[in-house]
Parts: sequence; C-alpha cells; structure tokens
Amino acid sequence: MKKFIQWVMAATLVCGSSLFTACVTDYGDNPVTPKVRIAIDKENFPDDNFRAFLLGQDYGKDGVLTEREIMNITEMDVYDMEISSLQGIEYFTALTVLDCDDNELTTLDISKNTALVKLYCSWNHLTSLDITNNVALKRLLCYDNELTSLDVSKNTALTYLDCEENKITALDVSMCTELESLTCGYNELTQLDISNLTYLEDLDCCDNYLTTLDVSSNPNLEKLECEDNQLSSLDISNNPYLWLVYCDGNQISSLDVSKNTELRYLSITRNKISGQNMDNLISSLLQYEGTSAPNFDVIDYSEGDEENVCTKTQVAAIKAKGWMPRYYNEEEDDWTEYEGSDE
Repeated sequence: MKKFIQWVMAATLVCGSSLFTACVTDYGDNPVTPKVRIAIDKENFPDDNFRAFLLGQDYGKDGVLTEREIMNITEMDVYDMEISSLQGIEYFTALTVLDCDDNELTTLDISKNTALVKLYCSWNHLTSLDITNNVALKRLLCYDNELTSLDVSKNTALTYLDCEENKITALDVSMCTELESLTCGYNELTQLDISNLTYLEDLDCCDNYLTTLDVSSNPNLEKLECEDNQLSSLDISNNPYLWLVYCDGNQISSLDVSKNTELRYLSITRNKISGQNMDNLISSLLQYEGTSAPNFDVIDYSEGDEENVCTKTQVAAIKAKGWMPRYYNEEEDDWTEYEGSDE
C-alpha cells in the first residue's frame, strides 16, 4: 500500500494536480501521443476566448481532449471571437481547415499542423507567418495583417493565395506553379515574376510599385487587376481568355485589346492614352452585338491625375463597337455614361 501511495504521489508531481488527466509530452513532431488526455485549462490554452470555444464544443464539455477526439477534429472555425492567442492549436494535428479570421492575433504557430489544406487568418495583427511546414496548403488567405514578408517556397500545392493589404516588399511565387488565383494588392512590391504560373486565372496586384508586369506566360488569365502601379506599358496579347482588365492609375500611353475576344470589362482611367493611341485602342475593341453593352471606363477626374483624352467622336466610335463608355461621376459617386470631350 505504501508503495502504491508513493507511485501516486510521483505521478501527481510529474503530471500535475489532476490524477485523471495525463501530462502532455512532445514526442518529436507530434505533440499528441497514444492515450494522452489534454486538459482544456489555462496552462494548455491560455487565451480565455479560445478556451471557452473549446469547452463549448461537444468534444470539450468534459474539460478534456482525448487522442480520439483530437484525431477526429479536422476543421476549426474561430472567426471573430476576439482571440489574442491560439496557443494550443498545435495539439490539433489532424486539422485540414483553420479559420481564425478577424481576431486579435499577433502570432500564429501552425508548424505542427502539417495536415492543413486551408488556412484563413486575415484581419489580424500578424507581423510574420511561417508556413514552411505546411506543404499541403492549397488555400491561404492572410490579407489585412502587418506582414512584411511571406515565404511560400515550400507551398507548391497552393492554388489560391490572397495576401493583400500587408506590407510585403517582395513575393517569390516561382515555386507555386499550381496557383490559379493570386491576390497581392496593397503591398509594397516593386516587382512580380509570375512567369511560372501557367495555370493562373485571376491576378490582382493593384496598389503596389510595379514598373513592369509580364503576363505573356499566363495564357489562362481571365481577370487582371493591376491598377495604381507605375506601369508604362501593358501587353495582354497572349491572354485570349481575359474578360476583365483594370489597369487604371498607371502611365500607360497605348493599349491593344484585339486578341482579347472575351473582354467584357475594360477600365483604363487615369493613364496617358489620347489622340491616335485612343483611336487605335477603340479600333482594337471587339465588335459586340449583345443586348447588354460591355463597360469601357475611360475617364476619372476624381484623383486629379487623369491624362486620358476621349473626344465626342471617339465616344461615338466606342458606342458603334457596341460598348458603353463611362466616366466616374463624383457627384453621384458612380459610373455614368461619358459624352466625350470637345474636339
């Protein structure tokens, strides 16, 4: 009996005050080991809101997570729960989907969550994000944080990446050859090489500092949003499936859309297209015979930097092509049919 009591006391010292909850031990890359029971307490899950969420789930009502329960938890949604720390997320090694959007996170350690396929961590305060261990990731949305860099060199399975509204100065996506959608606008990029992204369908790189953009290796591109950069030219002749092009707010003086037979939305405001170059652009527009005219946004004086000129004669030529020329109407805060400037 004495030996039994000594054994119990030793177990208590090693594993904590509870005799019924085993201590958590990190065995290599997997913190969850057979027969381990993890207490949903302040030590393992220090954030009150995260802990309350877990205790409110069917698997957490008894205050303990078993290995079987953990292995069955493949998705977790803690969207907008005012969580400031996800410490303890490392125990959920079977997670394939984690949505922690719109919280108060400043750090996020998912190095042990190697099964993750989808990660949503936008609208937080993250200054860094290490996803080098998450090689199974296919969708990553981390926009509206405070990231200054993002290493996706190990994430070759990515098909969807949205990292806009951060402070990223360089983004190497050369290894992400499966990408179909890339949104990296509102950052501080000075260059963007997408030559390896042959499957890319959707590119949004607006509001950066790009002086060049080569989309010639992206024949499947359907949407291109590159407004508010410093582009002086844009060649989209090798992108026949484009149906939307926004290139406003650049320094483009000429544009040819003759190869873009699917084009339905074209916005070129706040550039430097006028005279013969405007004539050439209009001439390159596909003749549209449908009942709903595609939009051609040509003028926007709201920013004070409009250098495009589109005359009444040119507006008539646009309409003859079946398109609707528009300008931004500040008074109505909307796009309105453009009548054209005087000759």
